[in-house]
Amino acid sequence: MSQESTDSLKSPCLPIALLALALIMFFGWQIRNVMGQKESLNAVAKSREAAVKESKTVQDKLQAVATALIKLADTDPDAKAIVQFYGIQQTAPAGAAAPKK
Repeated sequence: MSQESTDSLKSPCLPIALLALALIMFFGWQIRNVMGQKESLNAVAKSREAAVKESKTVQDKLQAVATALIKLADTDPDAKAIVQFYGIQQTAPAGAAAPKK
């Protein structure tokens, strides 16, 4: 064989094409996996919304009970004892200005 025929057999086009195809397949697989993870995370976030809403409702009810107990402690000695025993205090809501002295 001559020098020209051996050089034509060593063309870099085929290895480069195979490498490019392998990279495209790899990145496609990675994108598919990331999309699947994103869908799973969105499903988990949606399922947690109900629990968060329920916990907010329970928190609001507990706050109402504590506030009513604090108001009742002004006139009822048993309620006052409960408030003192558990150290129940009413603080300013978040974002509200602190009372001036």
